Amino acid sequence: MLRPWNFKNVLRPACFLSSGTHFFKSIGRYYTTGNNNDGLDTSSSPSILPITKPWYLQDPAPTEQGNSLLKKDYIRFPEEPYPKVLDSITSVLQKKLGATNIICFNALKAHRPLNSTGYLVLATVQSKKHGSKSVVELMKYLKTEYGVYPTKEGGLTAQEMRKRTRRMQRSGKLVKSQSNYAGQSDWYLVDCKLKSKPDENVHVHLLTEERRKELNLEELFCTEKEYELYSVRQDAPPEPEDSSEPDNILAALKSLAMSKSRRYYSMQAHKTDNISLYNSLLIQDFQTARETDGSLEDVTNAMGELPADVMKDTQKWVDIFEHKWSLTKITDVEWALRWKFYEFLYASDLLAFQKAQQEHVANLQPYKDKLSVSLKKLFGYFTLKQSMGGILNREELSSFMNLLNKEIQTVEPEYEAVASNYNKMVVDVLSLYRQHDPEVMKDERIILRVLRTMVSSKMKMHALYQYVFYITESNMDTRSVILLCIELFCKNKDWHKLFPLYFNRWIPNHYEDELVWTTFFRHLLQEGDYAVWLSVLEEGLLLWLKRYNIDLNAHHELRDLVLELLKKVDPTSERYIELRSDLSLI
Repeated sequence: MLRPWNFKNVLRPACFLSSGTHFFKSIGRYYTTGNNNDGLDTSSSPSILPITKPWYLQDPAPTEQGNSLLKKDYIRFPEEPYPKVLDSITSVLQKKLGATNIICFNALKAHRPLNSTGYLVLATVQSKKHGSKSVVELMKYLKTEYGVYPTKEGGLTAQEMRKRTRRMQRSGKLVKSQSNYAGQSDWYLVDCKLKSKPDENVHVHLLTEERRKELNLEELFCTEKEYELYSVRQDAPPEPEDSSEPDNILAALKSLAMSKSRRYYSMQAHKTDNISLYNSLLIQDFQTARETDGSLEDVTNAMGELPADVMKDTQKWVDIFEHKWSLTKITDVEWALRWKFYEFLYASDLLAFQKAQQEHVANLQPYKDKLSVSLKKLFGYFTLKQSMGGILNREELSSFMNLLNKEIQTVEPEYEAVASNYNKMVVDVLSLYRQHDPEVMKDERIILRVLRTMVSSKMKMHALYQYVFYITESNMDTRSVILLCIELFCKNKDWHKLFPLYFNRWIPNHYEDELVWTTFFRHLLQEGDYAVWLSVLEEGLLLWLKRYNIDLNAHHELRDLVLELLKKVDPTSERYIELRSDLSLI
């Protein structure tokens, strides 16, 4: 306790100044610059003490900005003139959404023909979550600024996951925690739907840095002059290790297998940590593989690396994979590996069947049986994943439908086989998806693939017309769907179904699309005959061009097709004078 007389002594300056040297030494310990000779003379008077700024008040030293910042802020546009909308979209991607390494390509100038038209924008996002949020913000911007309704492909955003969860809760179904699934895609594609001019539409690809390096889309979209800049050359195989080292047999086997193997798939197999399992599977030593520790990734990558001309024991490959599957904790990564493995297995059997066809093998039934087994294994993936609580995604469904269509076009089965096997498989897999994703039937990608499973060179499903009627009545007939329907109906010469589908409906957006008209007349001239051509002219179907103000002189290909149609019916140009005048063809 301080007494009054003691408290007065504490406040006296002499209490501090009596030991001035020691006081300033202690101050120097806190404000020293770290050098032994920092300008502090402890023997001098306190009045000459230099004023030193503490570290938190000092200005940081200027640092030079490297080239990485310039690369981050740099946007590469096509050399030729491009629409202004490209400037606004790339500016939003860079300044508002924080995307980097933005490159724009003109699809019409690509070194190889592309299905899409317009411009393609590639941008790098920092993470999967960043990509998910950037897609939402970009689509909001397009709706607000241009009044369009863009579409996307890729993973589900957090907003879509919330809607889906609420929908499942309303239906009374059990809902698992799906928060980890939202935004897990490392690639998104946004179709901006800027269709004022088809050649000015923009498709935006948002990818993580790892995914962008893996896909290397620049090599696909670049011009002929830029191809050398973006093409990736395969590195030479590593040299074998010194054979004098003991226990080097497996390393030598791997080097030999890698030097003689050839990749037949677009997916790159990654290097594995366990070389023993990987190499034993490359030489199909299943007994050693079963006794060796390893992962599902080893089995999957070995299947992908095995050359297509090597005969494979399907059942033994399945057994070794299922053996490793039973010892593994199942996550989304393991489900992806399972899908890739069975996809590789099926693709290998399909290539073997095609090779047997080319070599005119007399008995193709063993190849068909083996292909049928692989297809059933691939289909079993969906039922197993649903039964184990996994989430079915549309990318796997789209890939499955592609493989199914490839088999139908290759095997060319009869109607009974398609109805009893392939069509039943399509119905079953769609039923699995409809339980948790009712909107899957409205997905354009799925509609197009289902339509192709119903038609081949030897058969046509009776349900094709009912399905097309359902599509049109539900307003799901997008531009791509209409183009495919025109192609299928013309190849099968279903003119009595095509004309009502195309002309007896109130859908002006398709009538005003010159690409739809061009496709219609091209297939009409290729697949039709004189009677069909005459009915088109006599029934006045060409007047729809005038009704919807299609300027034939502005679309040269369409104009040439119409003139060719008139020439086939009226070679002397003596008839249809008034029709030619209405269409400004005179």
